[in-house]
Amino acid sequence: MKEFNYVLTNVLCFFLYFSYNMLIIFGFGVYFFKFKIFVMTNSSFLIIVFIGWGFVQISMAFFFSAIFENSMFSLIMGYAGTFYLIAAATINN
Repeated sequence: MKEFNYVLTNVLCFFLYFSYNMLIIFGFGVYFFKFKIFVMTNSSFLIIVFIGWGFVQISMAFFFSAIFENSMFSLIMGYAGTFYLIAAATINN
């Protein structure tokens, strides 16, 4: 497989996986739990931020895939690293 096709396939797969997760998080945040960040922030802005966040996680997955052999493990490490940084920022705030 050509490298471009491999990268494109992984980006699309990871982005679809990320989009599915964000749809669930957004749905629960708005409709069930009524979190202020979802209710009081402009939806267009949140979508742009979430798309950017998704591409950052995909980039981290590619970085970790250069270190590890399994790309799915790299994606999980990317999510774990991102959530760790979010938790550290929240605690320090």
